[in-house]
Amino acid sequence: MGDHLHDGHRQRMRERFLKSGGSGFRQHELLEMLLYYAIPRINTNDIAHRLLERFGSISGIIAADHKALCSVKGITENTAVLLKLLPALYAADMDEHTTSVTLDSYEKACEYFRKLYQYESKEVIRLACLDDMLRVQSCQILQTGSTTSVSLSLRAVAELAILEHCNTVMIAHNHPDGLAVASAEDIAATRHLYQGLQSLSIRLIDHVVVGRNGAISMRESGAFLCMERGGKP
Repeated sequence: MGDHLHDGHRQRMRERFLKSGGSGFRQHELLEMLLYYAIPRINTNDIAHRLLERFGSISGIIAADHKALCSVKGITENTAVLLKLLPALYAADMDEHTTSVTLDSYEKACEYFRKLYQYESKEVIRLACLDDMLRVQSCQILQTGSTTSVSLSLRAVAELAILEHCNTVMIAHNHPDGLAVASAEDIAATRHLYQGLQSLSIRLIDHVVVGRNGAISMRESGAFLCMERGGKP
């Protein structure tokens, strides 16, 4: 009897969703429905509420790492994989739309990378190779680190730029649990990269830092002035 009632509730939710396209659904109801497909014959409404209480929002759930998800009561290995597929699908879709975008302003560059990093739970360095009109020819992940740090490799940047036949590049990295602020270490690593690429006739035109509060351009903030003058701050 209990299973029958439960199945009836799920079917009514599916029919409501198909009629409305999700309009009028609350966050926990959409999450409850998604969990149907990983957790059969269990009330996923309670699990949806627990996820939202733990991570604060749908975005927080999607950005959470696998271990954190599995620590929530009711979340199985299969469920965690299902939830982590969502940002992976988003990133794959974004990758298809990353080329032919022109990054000819600070605002465009910051918004471009902010979207790419929207659901990243670890620090990641990306390199955008640009043409002479500052149009993106390719944008790839160079390195992935922990939730707090990632190293910036001159060799990795140079090799990819040369492989792409590109002499103008822009890099970005994120602070998943922090603010969009360039640390002293970020600036020092960027200066080292700028000087090393300059010796190879490759221009590093900006370094974008993405945080929970948005994104900032290191060039716009003035961090590139001392590099271009050949000095130290």
